[in-house]
Amino acid sequence: MCRVLRLSVVEAAAIDDVRAYLLRAIRNQCITQLRTQQRRLRSEHVARQDRQRWGSGAAHTSHDARGDASRDEELRWLVEQLPRGEREVVVLKHSAGLSLLQIGAALDVPKSTVASRYQAGLDRLRRWMNEREAATSKIGRSHNLVAAHNAEGRPT
Repeated sequence: MCRVLRLSVVEAAAIDDVRAYLLRAIRNQCITQLRTQQRRLRSEHVARQDRQRWGSGAAHTSHDARGDASRDEELRWLVEQLPRGEREVVVLKHSAGLSLLQIGAALDVPKSTVASRYQAGLDRLRRWMNEREAATSKIGRSHNLVAAHNAEGRPT
């Protein structure tokens, strides 16, 4: 954010709409921050997969046992998978707390476009979360069957 304020007098005088400039600068800074987080999350994900693959801890952890921090990380990852337009709107709405009108001004798109991108992004996230939840519950059920089978002394 400090980079935004380091303008020469000539550069500052050339700004026609200060509010729009600041919103654009904040948007760009948010994109930079998201990219940094995305790189960090990717490297953490790879490290976690390596630990699981090479035997450091259980190979499967249930969704409930991972806790809120893991769910937040999963949601962040899903948000990063959204198409760029939807992702920008969702992030500006929820992280920056901007209204749809303010987001439209920052992105230089009509409010109706912002509203449709926001709704599409939320719908896509809900669908993905439901799919992941369904897949997780299927995995949990199959692990319970294997555990019950093992408890009875039968080979897996």
